[in-house]
Amino acid sequence: MNFELTGKMLVKGDTQNVSKNPEKSFNKRDFVLETKETGSGGQEFIQTIPFQITGDRVNLIDVLNVGDEITVSFNIRGRGWRKTEAEPMRYFCNLEAWSVAKAQANAGAGSTLPPMPEDDSDDLPF
Repeated sequence: MNFELTGKMLVKGDTQNVSKNPEKSFNKRDFVLETKETGSGGQEFIQTIPFQITGDRVNLIDVLNVGDEITVSFNIRGRGWRKTEAEPMRYFCNLEAWSVAKAQANAGAGSTLPPMPEDDSDDLPF
């Protein structure tokens, strides 16, 4: 499933090489997005959400700065891991970003209805 969020970039991490094998390089980069939601009582809720971007996509956030309003398209990735068979399984969840861009100026401003046609010849008769 694909998801999308828009918010302010709070943290922009450095690129890290997480591969133990130098012949197979694997890079990742973390960043944090701050979103604001307004509850039913008018109370504002601030969320700080960590994302991960991997592989060839780590450079997508080079052109972005902390404080920029950005839109992140991402997938949720989960996996299990254990160090030895005797240990219980531990489960992890990552928000894997696959597209990151500056937010559009009017994004989230709400939609407007198209103008009503002036020709009323197709009105219903009742």
